Amino acid sequence: MITTAGNDQHSICYEVHQKAKDVLEGRKIDSTFYPVIYGAEEDDDWTDPKSGRKQIHHLELQLILKKLNKHVKVRNKTQLRKTCLDSYD
Repeated sequence: MITTAGNDQHSICYEVHQKAKDVLEGRKIDSTFYPVIYGAEEDDDWTDPKSGRKQIHHLELQLILKKLNKHVKVRNKTQLRKTCLDSYD
């Protein structure tokens, strides 16, 4: 799940964000949950470009995943065409 915690402490996004913090900080143990948090700290000034740099890794990851997903789709289509053509040989 990629999301923002938001400021509504009753939302599912906030709940998952809090669980992620609890697991990362050792307050909870859940071997089926692998949290990664990129973002500014609560006391950071969100208008400061230095705070924005903390989120860059998240944005870079999104771009990498998007490119990978596109590559996999192209590869799967190519493989599908090859399989279909091979079946008529």
